Amino acid sequence: MLNQRNDFALGEGTLKGGTTLYKRCLSCNKAWGSRIDFLTDAKVTLAGYQANFTDLEDGRFIFEHNCGNRIAVMVKELSDLYGGPIFEERKTGREGCPGLCLHGDNISPCPQPCECAYVREILQLFAGPIEGEQDL
Repeated sequence: MLNQRNDFALGEGTLKGGTTLYKRCLSCNKAWGSRIDFLTDAKVTLAGYQANFTDLEDGRFIFEHNCGNRIAVMVKELSDLYGGPIFEERKTGREGCPGLCLHGDNISPCPQPCECAYVREILQLFAGPIEGEQDL
């Protein structure tokens, strides 16, 4: 099961010389200058999802760097990658809900017309190897 603590690497900002920084691994100090660099790095894999039911955009996609460190990317940083419908009603905990969002290491898509389903569709973009830049 995915570690639910909030100590994931969120390193962002600017590198020396003013170079933009998208993410930094706080374990090995690897830096990615852009979202594309980070998401297409073969040494970065999707590890899970940490839901925030108060505000779905504040949930976290959890990626693991090959050094073993986990790096969080906020849902709002990747929500522009989804172009489908976003349902208004949340079905979490109701009849028919498979409870996928309650299990951080489960990245399966949700079959329900639920407000949370769009986040699970974004997860599918990173469930396997990324073959190119796509529209990242």
